[in-house]
Amino acid sequence: MAKDSIRLSEKHGLNPSLEVCYVCGKDKGVILFGALKGDVEAPRKACITKAPCDECKTWMTQGVICISIDPNKSTDKEDPWRSGGWAVVKDEAITKLLSHNEKLLASILEHRVMFMDDEVWDSIGFPPRKENDA
Repeated sequence: MAKDSIRLSEKHGLNPSLEVCYVCGKDKGVILFGALKGDVEAPRKACITKAPCDECKTWMTQGVICISIDPNKSTDKEDPWRSGGWAVVKDEAITKLLSHNEKLLASILEHRVMFMDDEVWDSIGFPPRKENDA
C-alpha cells in the first residue's frame, strides 16, 4: 500500500468526518479516516488541530478572539466548555486590560484567542452570551 493512500474500513469505507474549527466550532472541511483501530465508525464531527478556520484567521488580523467559558462544565483544560460568548477585541484594549501581566499578555497576543470565565465575561461588560448546547 502506498504511503499516502487511505486504507478503507470494511464497515465504513472512507469513514468520513466533518472537521470543525477549534476556535469557532464551525465546519472546516471533510476528513477521510478510512480504517480506524477496531474498525470503528469515525465521529460525525472532529477537531483534529487547533489551527483556526479561514474566517477566524481573518478575525485574528483585526484583534483577539475572546470566548466565554463555563469552568464548571469544562472537563478538559485544553478544550474548555464554551458558553456562547464570542467577541473580537482590538489588541490595544487587550494590552490595557492585561498590562499588569506581561507573560499572559504576550501569550494571548501570540495565539490571538482568549478564553475567559463567564463571570469575568459579564464583569467586563461583553455582550450577553448566547447559550451553547455543546
